[in-house]
Amino acid sequence: MRLTLSIVLLLAQTACADPRGGQAPPPEPLPDRAEGPPSGPSKSGGKAKVKSGGKAEIAPDASAMRYGMAFNNTNGLARTSDGALHFVYADGRNLLYERRPKGGEATLQTLATNAPRLMGVASDGGTGLVVVWSAGAPPTLYAAMSEDAGARWTAPEAISTGPGEGPTVMAWRARDGLQAAAAWSTPLRDGDQRKASVWATLLKGGEWSAPVEVSSGDDRSVWVALGGDSDDLYAVWRAAPLTDETWTLTMSKLGRGDRWSAPRSLGIEGHDPSLCIDDRGGLHLGYHHELKAYRTASTDGGETWSTPVELGQGLFVRAQCGPKGEVVFDYVRFLRPGRFTDDSIKTVELVISTDYGRSYKTIDPTGGRAGQTRPVTLLNPDGTVELRSLDMSGDEPKLEGVKVTPR
Repeated sequence: MRLTLSIVLLLAQTACADPRGGQAPPPEPLPDRAEGPPSGPSKSGGKAKVKSGGKAEIAPDASAMRYGMAFNNTNGLARTSDGALHFVYADGRNLLYERRPKGGEATLQTLATNAPRLMGVASDGGTGLVVVWSAGAPPTLYAAMSEDAGARWTAPEAISTGPGEGPTVMAWRARDGLQAAAAWSTPLRDGDQRKASVWATLLKGGEWSAPVEVSSGDDRSVWVALGGDSDDLYAVWRAAPLTDETWTLTMSKLGRGDRWSAPRSLGIEGHDPSLCIDDRGGLHLGYHHELKAYRTASTDGGETWSTPVELGQGLFVRAQCGPKGEVVFDYVRFLRPGRFTDDSIKTVELVISTDYGRSYKTIDPTGGRAGQTRPVTLLNPDGTVELRSLDMSGDEPKLEGVKVTPR
């Protein structure tokens, strides 16, 4: 196996803490194996005027307490039809947006200053972009959009009417322009016997719809992911009744009249799912369970699923599908036994198929280095993979970027 790895980004230093708190499984030893909201936010549903985003390059605040980055439930990287690469993350105080035009130098600007925690960006395949993030206490969901490949952005707009966390977003191009879906869950602390629900809203004509509750029943639904395309859009999340500690992956589909179907258990125990759909309609699902990463697939719209295959010992699997049969999973892999909170035992791994998931090969894009964590990836139309992650191997973390070309 040959790889072409080119370092494309090396930014800033900060001290780092996990923005997801206790969302991973409880700590346990691994078996031996080598290896404050913006002032005056726009009303929900209101149409915001486009405001110019400045071009000045700025560096992340060196005094910030942590980086905030997207996890597998959404993504921090997107590409528009002009070839520009778009990256969103946080320095602990600000929502930062980097735009790297094709063949040009990157510029960095601030989209919001309300101490965002989790965020994601989605492209409609044309020049439309949507960014969502959570901020405040209790957390609220916010969004901003651009119709001109990131040159100008709307002002931040609150899109949740109640507390919301762990946002995910998808976008697509319709006859009447940019459309998107955003989903999130009400906050839930591990061990807290309290109901949490999955919520979603749709962007059409520049306006977000009123949030609707996707999950139902007296359960603990949390960390939702969106997957599919504009024709077949799915929400998948982990859920458990208040009286049960078994977390089962659950799915709902957006149907006619913008209505979500009744939630249906997939019969799979797992956490933090990620879903994509290939150009033949096949669904590919990644998740983790008991500190192991898994993949599974469905060819009948999620009615039945293949026997789960273990990718390795690790957490936070993300699934992405390409236009020519590519399927890519990335996850945080453990190099040796230890506790899941110990970044020094972590690396980033890619598992790639070019034949709709019939066969896979494994790639370590970091060269086997320990201390690599929080991958944010983008599968490009040409089959290459953009990667952003945190290098925690030094005295202070570094935000690092790699482009991987499988051979």
